Amino acid sequence: MSDARLPAAEAVESHVRAFFDGHCVEVVDFDLGPERREVVVDGLCVLVVGPGPRSDSWAYVTAGCWAAMEKDGHGLEFVMTAHVRDQRFVELMAMIAYYHCGGHQLDLEHSMPIGEPWVPGSACDHLLISLPYLHGPDLEHCPLPGGYARIPWTLPARPVPRTPAPRMFMYGEHNSSLSYLPALAEGDGELVEMSHCAHFPTGSNAPESGRQGRAGQWLSPLRMPRRRTGTGPDR
Repeated sequence: MSDARLPAAEAVESHVRAFFDGHCVEVVDFDLGPERREVVVDGLCVLVVGPGPRSDSWAYVTAGCWAAMEKDGHGLEFVMTAHVRDQRFVELMAMIAYYHCGGHQLDLEHSMPIGEPWVPGSACDHLLISLPYLHGPDLEHCPLPGGYARIPWTLPARPVPRTPAPRMFMYGEHNSSLSYLPALAEGDGELVEMSHCAHFPTGSNAPESGRQGRAGQWLSPLRMPRRRTGTGPDR
């Protein structure tokens, strides 16, 4: 590991050891291979934390992502929890590190496809980046030389099916500047501007809304499905 990155990785390790006081912490070096090592994460390690006073589960924390990706002193490391100590979870953390540092910079509510179940038999084939609700802000905020790292939670997730687009979308003329209208205009549905209306076309101009609605499926602004861009945690 380069001299510039060594203090940051050591500070992450010290932070994790302090938070998980009383737990066994193992430092597992993970070699991503010559090309990935030189371009992305030189000297990546995964901190494997055993059960103890804070939790009866295992935790896996990256050390090396911040040094590779920090901007103005700010960057990320990642934590995952599991009920067992298994090399699979070390490998998943290495995958997250390479994905994050290799051109797909991750942040909260982002997801990463892994191309296979995260564990055998699971329906979850993505990893979701979330606030670390299990461990709280004391682990999340990690001071480092020259800045600080946030340590979000990495959760198994499965894709959320896309919501079918409406065949017709009616909106009041007073809402012609709605931010999502250009995105709807790019689809196959028809946009219909209703005169003398704002948020409630069906109430403000019921006769015209009825005539337009008979042409097919339609949605008013308040019934528009929420756009989802990532994945949700499995339940």
